[in-house]
Amino acid sequence: MVAVWSIPLLMAASVLGLIGWKAEAGREAAIGRAEQDIKNLVHSLAQHAVHTIRAPMW
Repeated sequence: MVAVWSIPLLMAASVLGLIGWKAEAGREAAIGRAEQDIKNLVHSLAQHAVHTIRAPMW
């Protein structure tokens, strides 16, 4: 009787483990994209600041 329940429990644990692993991988990918977006935004803001300071005053 114990062996009958061990296979479904093992399968359920495997599925839950796979779901958790995929969720973590997706989270890491989202964090990586967000970090790159922030770097691009900072670079763009710095360029705008430099161009504003260098703009001729009339």
